[in-house]
Parts: sequence; C-alpha cells; structure tokens
Amino acid sequence: QTSMPEDPVLLRIYYSDSLTTEVIEGKFHTTLDAFGHARSAATSTKAGREWFATTLEALDAVAELLDLKIEQMDSVRD
Repeated sequence: QTSMPEDPVLLRIYYSDSLTTEVIEGKFHTTLDAFGHARSAATSTKAGREWFATTLEALDAVAELLDLKIEQMDSVRD
C-alpha cells in the first residue's frame, strides 16, 4: 500500500537467500530509524511513513552489515 507521486527509479536491489523481503525491509527500517534518518511525516496518504531521506551509501552500508547481496541498476530512465 505504498504510493508515490512519480514513477520510482531503481538504483539497487538488495536480497538474501535466507531472509524474506519482509524481514529485510524491517531491518532496514529499524536501522535507518536508529540512526536518525528522517521519515515522511505523511499520515493522510497511503504512503504513510514508508519513505526515508537517506543516501545510497547509507543503504549499501546497511546491506553490507546484513550480509545482503547488492545488485546495482542503471540509473538511466527509459
């Protein structure tokens, strides 16, 4: 139930052979919250508090700590 006003651009895919997507997402959220990364304050949209203001470097560091595989995507839109 996540919504966005524009089409997303995928820059990374993080995955694991042993963790589910839900577990990975929860660990990212917990870690970004713990380090004070700002979240959306929206409460009247489907997006709610799903989105963070962060950097690729921070996300890659979390992924490395979680021993996730990292697939880098082209940053060019079609």
